[in-house]
Amino acid sequence: GIGSKMKGVLCVFSLFLILFSSCHGGKTVPAKEHVIDLDLPAEQRWNEVANYYKSYVPIIEEYFDSMVKEIPSFLVEFVEGIVADLDGLLGEYGKEMKGISKTLGLNLGTIVILNFSYELERFGGTKGSNNTGPLPPLQFNPGACTSIVARDRFNEILHGRNLDWNLPENMRQLTFVGVFKKNGKVIYKGACFMGFVGVLTGMGISPSGNIGISLNARDRGGSPIINSLQAIFEGGYSPSHLVRHALESATLSKNPYQSAAYILSTFPVTAPVYYIVSGSGDGAVLSRDRNRVVDRWTLKGGSPKHVDPNIQKWYILETNYDHWKPVPSWDNRRGPAIQLMNQVGSVNLTTNTLLDVLGTWPVNNNHTSYSTVMYLKIKSFEVYIRYQ
Repeated sequence: GIGSKMKGVLCVFSLFLILFSSCHGGKTVPAKEHVIDLDLPAEQRWNEVANYYKSYVPIIEEYFDSMVKEIPSFLVEFVEGIVADLDGLLGEYGKEMKGISKTLGLNLGTIVILNFSYELERFGGTKGSNNTGPLPPLQFNPGACTSIVARDRFNEILHGRNLDWNLPENMRQLTFVGVFKKNGKVIYKGACFMGFVGVLTGMGISPSGNIGISLNARDRGGSPIINSLQAIFEGGYSPSHLVRHALESATLSKNPYQSAAYILSTFPVTAPVYYIVSGSGDGAVLSRDRNRVVDRWTLKGGSPKHVDPNIQKWYILETNYDHWKPVPSWDNRRGPAIQLMNQVGSVNLTTNTLLDVLGTWPVNNNHTSYSTVMYLKIKSFEVYIRYQ
């Protein structure tokens, strides 16, 4: 009857209030912008931003020393092999690493290790890295990610994401917005971290249409590190480097969204990953193995595999687990995120309400390093550093 329905509504509304009241109260700071001029020689592109952060080198060294201690000694020869043929294996990205190393005065091997953090530390792809459940957080294994692509009441696309890298508080201030220019024009923006030349979250800007891309770690079990690093020598892209390649290439095409989705679907990568791409009134979660797409879930077309029936048709949402499988009890960010999105509704979706969802426990957790919200139509790309 009406009474039971009303009780159900009140119950859901109460849950909504509880979830929002449990938001972390930490400080949120907009990230600074720095220009990366792609017309400069690769070794010089990051000079301005590297000089800006040069005083932070002791903090960077301390963090890297701690991170390196966690890398098994048998992996050192792989890293040394990459350093020995950096230009050949990584092309301009390798040259950029050399330039950053020289400007910061940091060992080149340290910069290379940072740039292969996804492979070496697995960016949240291991059990227990998040602390939304009973398992303890891992100090040097970054947490997890949440990405959302949604339509507002005007059918415009918003794209939000949390990066849960589990960075120490003093390292989070090294996050910035990279404004990548070519021929004097901004062609894309990325949420960047000093010393890391890849892009984990970015927005491509083009007269043919703007696009958003975010990268989420894919939980795949086991220890694929050797296979991942070996793939570098076989021409595979590090997942964050492929994001940047897609942003640079797709913005030059007639259909940036389709072009980006094709690149992110077909180019070989060094490790399994989720690519979340948005544009042209659509969005997709591309669940990747190293050499193929396992599943393609789109806003317009759905997925051939199971999708949580609680997810409404106006958005898609990915954390770090295959959407057709249950999430583990010790890291359920998917369920609360779905509840929050359904409560907001397409009619009330704005950059602010999407940021509220990203800022609510456990979507926002102790490992969350930054939140990004993109509004493609107006080329809005906002990055907020989170201090817990």
